[in-house]
Amino acid sequence: MFEDKDLQTFLETSSTVRNKSIITAEWNMNIPTNIKHIGNYRYRPTDASSLYSSLPTSFDINDAGNFYTGATDADILVDGTFDNDNIPTTFLTKNEKLKTLYSLEACFEQFRPRSGINKAVFFENGKLHHPNLVMADRPRYYMPDKNDKFKYWTSYRTESGQEYGIASKVRGSQNSIEDACPFVVYKEKIPANRVVVKMQTHTGTENLGPFSSPTGAFSDPFFGELNQKVPTRWKIQFLKDSNWEDVISFNPAVRRADGSSIIKSDGYVEISYGLIVPDEWKANFVFAEVYTSISLLPEQSVFGYAYLIKENENDIGKFYIWNGTDYAIITPKYGWYVQDETVDRLTNFVVDATSPNVFTKSLDGKAQYREFEYISGIRIVVDSMNVKDSTFDLIEISPRLVLNVSDKTLDYSINKSASDLGLSGLPVGQLIASNGNINIFDYDQAFNENNQSSIIAKYINRHVQFKFYEVIVDVAGWDYWVPIKTLYSDSFPKQDLMGKTVSISLRDMYWYLESITAPQILMTEVSVSSAVSLLLDHVGFSNYTFKRVANEKEVIIPYFFVGPDKSVAQILQDLAVSTQTAMFFDEYNNFVMMSKDYIMPTKEQRPTTFELKGTNDLFEDREIKNKTLANAKLANIISVSSQPNNVYNDGVINYTTRHIQRSIGSLRQASLLDDERFYIYKPALLWEVSGTENTKSINNEVGTQSAYVLSAIPLNSNLTVDVPIVKNNIVINNTLSLGEAAYWITRYNGYFYSQGEIIKYDAVQYNVTGFGNVWITSTEDYQNYFSNPQRNVAFQNQVNRIFSEFKQKSPFGSSVASQPEMSDEEGQTLTQRVNTNVQRNMQTNGNAQPNTQPTNNPSNPALNNQLFTMINNFYGNRYTPTDISQMWNDLKSDSARANTIRYKIKALRNPALLDLFEQKLK
Repeated sequence: MFEDKDLQTFLETSSTVRNKSIITAEWNMNIPTNIKHIGNYRYRPTDASSLYSSLPTSFDINDAGNFYTGATDADILVDGTFDNDNIPTTFLTKNEKLKTLYSLEACFEQFRPRSGINKAVFFENGKLHHPNLVMADRPRYYMPDKNDKFKYWTSYRTESGQEYGIASKVRGSQNSIEDACPFVVYKEKIPANRVVVKMQTHTGTENLGPFSSPTGAFSDPFFGELNQKVPTRWKIQFLKDSNWEDVISFNPAVRRADGSSIIKSDGYVEISYGLIVPDEWKANFVFAEVYTSISLLPEQSVFGYAYLIKENENDIGKFYIWNGTDYAIITPKYGWYVQDETVDRLTNFVVDATSPNVFTKSLDGKAQYREFEYISGIRIVVDSMNVKDSTFDLIEISPRLVLNVSDKTLDYSINKSASDLGLSGLPVGQLIASNGNINIFDYDQAFNENNQSSIIAKYINRHVQFKFYEVIVDVAGWDYWVPIKTLYSDSFPKQDLMGKTVSISLRDMYWYLESITAPQILMTEVSVSSAVSLLLDHVGFSNYTFKRVANEKEVIIPYFFVGPDKSVAQILQDLAVSTQTAMFFDEYNNFVMMSKDYIMPTKEQRPTTFELKGTNDLFEDREIKNKTLANAKLANIISVSSQPNNVYNDGVINYTTRHIQRSIGSLRQASLLDDERFYIYKPALLWEVSGTENTKSINNEVGTQSAYVLSAIPLNSNLTVDVPIVKNNIVINNTLSLGEAAYWITRYNGYFYSQGEIIKYDAVQYNVTGFGNVWITSTEDYQNYFSNPQRNVAFQNQVNRIFSEFKQKSPFGSSVASQPEMSDEEGQTLTQRVNTNVQRNMQTNGNAQPNTQPTNNPSNPALNNQLFTMINNFYGNRYTPTDISQMWNDLKSDSARANTIRYKIKALRNPALLDLFEQKLK
């Protein structure tokens, strides 16, 4: 947020302040329909014998030299078969996984973030971040996924078994990198006076070091210029008339005007086109006027005032700058230079969009514009990196066109708030959107899409960024550009062709967060900063910051849940209210989150930044006594009004009592006395949202519950620490018993939470007449059994299946999609699904049985144990291994129970087990 002590002192002590408004309009010229080609050049200067030791100076759409075709793909070496001479062969295949994790095309989209959101990649001596209070100002690392909303491009790739795009070769004092030359070519040339390049730096602005390790202490690897994984020798080229031309080059010796590095920790580099003012005149240079003759110059002027004298429209002209005694004469120079984000009177803009100022160059006779250039493409050429074994990670390349519309603006209005007491009873706790409107007098029809002479006519219906400044003139000889707000066009411009006016409604970046669907998240005991960082990083928004008072403790959210089909703005609004955090976009378009103590601090928590003063020393002649005092703070209160807001110590508090309900377990229990009844406990509803399905029919009591419910439910048995495993061809430890309380479960799949552990279940077991025990995974399954006339009786077995997946191993060490090979001695952990068909065929009474069947030999221990366990469970575990003979005798005399068990075994689709059962039953 903008702060300047010198300007504040000036405003508090000066009786007269001169100001003017400046409004700029900016277009991002990366238009998808205008992009012709995107790629990466092979460039290997360390290998003099290589065809790619130098870059082509022209663009060939057919790429006859194979300079860029396939240069963004990575190859992997795969063992092949043997040829006729019994010699092993190999073949190459594109690494499709790498292409799904990174994207060069994404670097030319709109609204790209700055450095900070990184994909975790394994390199030697690599580090990862940890959650902390200042994590927004440091790099964050997340496991990459093909479904990530935010992707960037990395130069690392492999080709013919060799690694490229990594600074692994040392040449002198430089860490050379190869094949790091991304480019874009446009179908039609575009006007631009800005080019923005964003890249990952892997550093931040907060130093948390030193850290300790078994080998000793080390400094913070995510802080400092020495740790930045950025280019040191690189350049930007433009495509003009099918030829690549150098625009600006950088090396370690090139610094910004303030002495800082070209690439700061946010990875943002912007170059601008226009008049390049000589260093000796930058402090006082003011472009005063344009004349056609020296005779029109004033005899004396203000120091630093510059007058451009040109004889005709095609003449580059001369600048006459008053130095106090005479005019100094210099030839103007137009070109590209590094633009600082701080805007001042030397910042160049396009002023005339219909008749742009142009001159003829004396060297080649070509026309050159003074305020912008037409370009057909952009190429970044990286020679070396700052850190060895680092990659060039590109976030954005975008040409921009920035127009100064101040002289065309009739009026504008802006509504900006940090918090609104009228929206709720809380002092803070909202996500406030800012909006506005601007009316432009379009006297030259620059905003008319039918005006072929306008350079912006094709782009007026696209998102336009408007920046508003108030310029405080002549503060100790300098003009301060105070940023007021950054807004975006919210709709198509409303044009009045007769009155030549254009009206545009505006909004801040709140609309962008409204348009993005939030990821589904469930986290426990998470801080506000971690929750917001995870949410915004997921959607590729890194321009956020937290404001807190010193030593303030963060609010911890017990359960942070993001449901489906929620926008990011909705989730942030809920967080703002529940944590009393003020959320808004500042004048630079950064998303700011202020805690309640920061925005409403005490004197001990935060010093006063601005003071309102009144005075009662005004005389009738309107003179102010303290005006004569040096540097005295003047009164800045125009008027004060108050309205009483009485608080009465009376009111009503409404609350809901939470308790665990109970009910009888069956209809037979209703006829018994109270002391003879058996009760089951219902789940106690804690929280619910709109549901999507029910586990019972709508004429049942459960039909009144929602599908998404947070409830408390008692366990019927101990929950052990044993994880689901496959042993003896059977999945064990994968069921959860809730007793008769399972009847009240509202979903066939969901999550349980117990003592810090989140358990996912994917099915509920039912016993269906004529089919035995089956797993119900959805309402469709239940309705299918319930509606079948032959299987219309279904009983819940009080068992839920814990979600588990196979992770199979092939002899070659990689996962394969085939039937698993299991051992009778060793279990195999269920972690990651490989073959969907295997999971689909697993339907047992709490156990999963793959299609691979054991032999039906009666002496098979595994098969006998499985059969004994199943029958014993049916009898309530009344038998021990020494009572097997008695168990079979009881079963032979109970044909009804034997038929029920037979149906269960048939449901397993295990012929070997059924054959063994029939043999034993004889």
